[in-house]
Amino acid sequence: MSPTSRVASGSSTDAVAASRFLLALGSLALGAWGLAAPRQLARIMGDDEALARPLAARDAAIGIALLGSSSTLPLFCRAGADITDALRLRRRSPWSAAAALAAASWSLATVVFSGRDAQRL
Repeated sequence: MSPTSRVASGSSTDAVAASRFLLALGSLALGAWGLAAPRQLARIMGDDEALARPLAARDAAIGIALLGSSSTLPLFCRAGADITDALRLRRRSPWSAAAALAAASWSLATVVFSGRDAQRL
């Protein structure tokens, strides 16, 4: 059963799986975009072009880890990457910084809910 179809069943465990899947897809999409067109992504995000490829590789690696592991470590990596992005972009691109903080919050909320599910088992 796919993560998105499991959400329909209403289980919080299924919602956590769907959340991880969506975070992974977003990480992979940004990673692929940054590797394929780093200048374009850097311009849209308001970031430094020299950092576009390394950050894209980081995001792709986190996306792969989110898909390949049930550990919370990739979620913490995603949150940490987003927090550092927000700090780096706070003056140059406040909207991108706010989006990065929102993504970090989403990752950390997923950690919290995955921990609640583990306690119930």
